[in-house]
Amino acid sequence: MRAKLRATDRWGVGQRAAAAAGGIGTLCVLAAALWFASPWIRATVLLLDVVLTPPVRPITWITPEPTVEHLMLADGEAVLVLPGSPHPSPGLVLVLGAQAADPDDPRVVRLLDALARSGLAVLMPRLEELDAGVLGPATVDRLVEAFRALEGDPRVDGARVGFMGLSAGGSVAMVAAADQRIAADTWLVVAVGPYYDATTLVVEVSSQTAAGAQGLEPWTPARITRDTLRSTLLDALPLEERTSIEHDTAPASHAGQVVAALLDGPSREDAEALVRDLPVVLAARIASIDPAARIEGLRAPVYVLHDREDRYIPWRHSVRLAEDYEDTRLELVDLFDHVEPESFDLGILLRDGARVVDLVAAVMAAAR
Repeated sequence: MRAKLRATDRWGVGQRAAAAAGGIGTLCVLAAALWFASPWIRATVLLLDVVLTPPVRPITWITPEPTVEHLMLADGEAVLVLPGSPHPSPGLVLVLGAQAADPDDPRVVRLLDALARSGLAVLMPRLEELDAGVLGPATVDRLVEAFRALEGDPRVDGARVGFMGLSAGGSVAMVAAADQRIAADTWLVVAVGPYYDATTLVVEVSSQTAAGAQGLEPWTPARITRDTLRSTLLDALPLEERTSIEHDTAPASHAGQVVAALLDGPSREDAEALVRDLPVVLAARIASIDPAARIEGLRAPVYVLHDREDRYIPWRHSVRLAEDYEDTRLELVDLFDHVEPESFDLGILLRDGARVVDLVAAVMAAAR
């Protein structure tokens, strides 16, 4: 008995190819619809692309190619990456942190591309002071200028411009966001592994101690953290004082003597005594890059991620930020080595990955 033929069994090669193309097109349309409709899906795809860095990038299948521009701002160069959209996009000023990777580093290029494909215009100014491992007011001024430049771009939604900072970059981003020149206009701040209280950080790094579950505990900060403290303190001194300290000779000024003492590995008690009576030049430098000292000026919501085993900046800084500033969303995780992805343990990925996705989805929802 001959089986009954289905209609599709009579199709030729051309008809089958057209049907396959239509099916694929339908799937792409559905995927794109889900992408734009669900902040949680957008956050998941973004994080998979940036954190796991797979060789195949599904995010590129359903998003248009971003536009990359190299700009000259009043104080230096910047890279601007724009979504491939005809509509004005929310924007972020990206601050990578002290001694950061170069703009052409593959990790940086991928992060900029993924953020733009997620619908965010991203401006990354070149910050020579921060790149050299020096935290100071010049960086804050440049970030304010970069914010204004991004806010004024007609391809950007000027009502939704904020900051994203990694490590110390998140901290100086908060200081810039609290600056009275732009505080009322800042949309949000995203910070990964930031410090909050600069004075406390000076004590922690110089004495190599930090608060732990049982009180004060020994803490060995990462080399970049130690180098950044040294460079920042030395930069506040006159050249001859810096030269004396670098050559292990006694500096003449009181400020130079305080810096030398802090860099000489004092006890916790001695470090606290030194910072309680800082000379004006050092107190001014620390205040210029201290979120805790500027928190009353902040108006934007802050989204924070911090690793519990952070060797660069103790995670309790972010806890203090959340305690002092009500509009803070904080997630403590075990996924990172400071700001770099580290743990691929399935249990940790499932537990903390969902929390990170949820935080990023909140930012994506605000960007819709």
